[in-house]
Amino acid sequence: MSTNTEQIFLYGEAIGSELASGLNMLAFLDLNGGGILLFPAVIILTLVLTYLRSLAPMIMTGAKRCILSPAQTLLLGLHSFLRQLSTPISRQEIYHRCHASVRGMIFRSRLIQLTTKGLHWFFPSDSGLNMVGRLWGLVIGLKWMCSSILIPSYHYLTGMTAGLSPTGKRQHEDCLAAIARSGLPDRWRRKQWLESYRCTGVEAGLELGETVKDNTWRLLPLPPADGEIHHLLLLGSMVVFILIVLVGIWLWYLISCRIAAMQVERLPLVDGGTQTCESLQTTDRESYLVEMSKSLEAKNTQLRRRLAMQAAEFEKKEQRVQEAVDRQTKFMMHRVESVRRQTRNEEATVIDDLRKTISELETKLTMAKEQVQSVEEDGAAREKLQDRVVQLKKQSQAERGKILDQSQQIQSLKHEVKTRHDELKACTDKLVDVETRLAAAEEQCKQVVTDGQQLLNKDQELKLFKDALETRNEELKACTDKLLSHSLAIMQQERDAAIAEVTKLKSQFHSDPIDAELELAFAQDALQEARGKLAEAEANAQRTIEELKVAHELSIGKEHVEAEQARTQAFLLKDKLDKVNEENRTMQVQIGLATRDAQRSLERAETSERVAKVFEARLAKWEEKARDEQKIIKRQTADVGSVTTALQQCQVKVSEQQTIINELTAKLEQTKVETPVSVVEEKLRADFLMIKSMYEREKRARTEDQIRWSKQNRDLGEENQKLRISISNAQNKRPTRRRVVDCPPTPCDMD
Repeated sequence: MSTNTEQIFLYGEAIGSELASGLNMLAFLDLNGGGILLFPAVIILTLVLTYLRSLAPMIMTGAKRCILSPAQTLLLGLHSFLRQLSTPISRQEIYHRCHASVRGMIFRSRLIQLTTKGLHWFFPSDSGLNMVGRLWGLVIGLKWMCSSILIPSYHYLTGMTAGLSPTGKRQHEDCLAAIARSGLPDRWRRKQWLESYRCTGVEAGLELGETVKDNTWRLLPLPPADGEIHHLLLLGSMVVFILIVLVGIWLWYLISCRIAAMQVERLPLVDGGTQTCESLQTTDRESYLVEMSKSLEAKNTQLRRRLAMQAAEFEKKEQRVQEAVDRQTKFMMHRVESVRRQTRNEEATVIDDLRKTISELETKLTMAKEQVQSVEEDGAAREKLQDRVVQLKKQSQAERGKILDQSQQIQSLKHEVKTRHDELKACTDKLVDVETRLAAAEEQCKQVVTDGQQLLNKDQELKLFKDALETRNEELKACTDKLLSHSLAIMQQERDAAIAEVTKLKSQFHSDPIDAELELAFAQDALQEARGKLAEAEANAQRTIEELKVAHELSIGKEHVEAEQARTQAFLLKDKLDKVNEENRTMQVQIGLATRDAQRSLERAETSERVAKVFEARLAKWEEKARDEQKIIKRQTADVGSVTTALQQCQVKVSEQQTIINELTAKLEQTKVETPVSVVEEKLRADFLMIKSMYEREKRARTEDQIRWSKQNRDLGEENQKLRISISNAQNKRPTRRRVVDCPPTPCDMD
């Protein structure tokens, strides 16, 4: 088992439950943090105790100078500072001194001096071109630096931080893939170049991370988690602590000396030039004051030298300033003289220009007087003309309102004609579709008729075959009955013979028992043979009957199957025929609707065209009269010839379809005469009657539409007549102008 020392050496702490105490702790005291601090302290204390006699004066002097004397001077300084703060004058002096010291520190700082020099260089007071050039160069330099150095450096540093992160390898792979997708560097844009800088930074970050991992043993190790303090970290902390203590001691000594110097400056002076202090009687104080006086004399000499140097520099600067002021005054005098000469020349030119303008204004004034006289003469005539113009404007506005209303009506009629033309186009498309469907329906009807004829023939053949099978079945039944009756007669005869022979044998048995027994045995054998033959005959008859039954059932089953197939085909053909008839009916209805819509649209187009022509002629007439020589170009109306030809073609196709339907009805009548009436024919007859009734209904609706459109045409004619009357009345009331020549009568006026 390991000891406490070995456990602490190996694991950092004792594993056992018992605590080490006494001399046992000395064995592993150097293995923990307390021993590292205890051993140097013991060594230092031993050395101090050994050389105590030699170190005692040094310790006392150091303590006196570094601790007691600075503390005393610091307390005295605080006392004097608080006493000064008790009076308002001293507070103001302290505030002014602090403000002056802070201001002097700010203005004496190197950064502020460089900034002011840069501003004076960029913004000179005597040269504007230099300022513009320097600022332009600064802007260009900053832009170049931002685009060429700062932005690439930013991307490079972001890439380096990404490379140092845990996902650096994955980002490096993504960068390589992005660069591979970008192609050649000659075709790269700004985005690709910045991405390349970032990829370079990622690569550098990865290399830096690997270098740090490889050289971690050379760097200063951090304190481990077990609480142990390494020697390098301890030495570094001790060095830093000693430096901080030394800096603190130096600052303490410096502050105490400064406070003592300030107190010495405030002491009263004696006639002989010597300083006396009634309060200080000790030898230490005198020696300290002697040393302080020597140091102050040395500082005084240094200050005098500095003051002499500053005075010389001030004299040089004053000479430079004076020279600059002289140059500036000379320059300003030259500029003032040049400005005066320039102002004199400008005043002379302005005076000449004013004289010229005065003469021009006088001539214009005379001309204006003459014009005023002429204007006064023309005033009365203008007033009369203005009244006439107002009247003419009112009349023209009224006429324009009427013309605008008429033009709006014409535009609405044009839109209606256009919509009707589109509807006619849609009707023609529907008619073409209906024609194609009718052609397909005709082909299907022909196919259905041929299939129905074939089915009828096949049905007749099946009926004949059924009759033959029925006759064959009756013959087989008769044959089986004959065979059964014949076999039964033979069996009855054999039975009667056997019974007779048995009776005979019984009679013989009673007469002669032995012979009778023998004969009885023979008779029994014969009877057994006869029974066997009878059983065989019955079995053969039964077999033949069963075979005949099976054959009959098979033939009947075949007939039934064929009959079912024929029925299903007949039903399918019937359904097809029903569908074809239904499509034929719908097509007839669509044809009727299309023809009716086409006729209506044609009539509407004709009427709208007539009305549009009338309105266009009327509008042209009124605009020609209202706008002197301006004319409105007539819009080309829609060509209705194509619609009429399409309607004629549709009517021809409808007549062709009607002839085909008549031919089909004739064929159906022939089939009625030849064959008995079936359910299919009745269905066809009913469909034909329905189509005929729909045709009659459509014809009646067409006549009603014609009557309605004729009535509408009459109404439009009456409105046209009214408009002509109103136009003639307006023409008679409208005043004529001198410059306008009477226009020749238009066809609308002649109507």
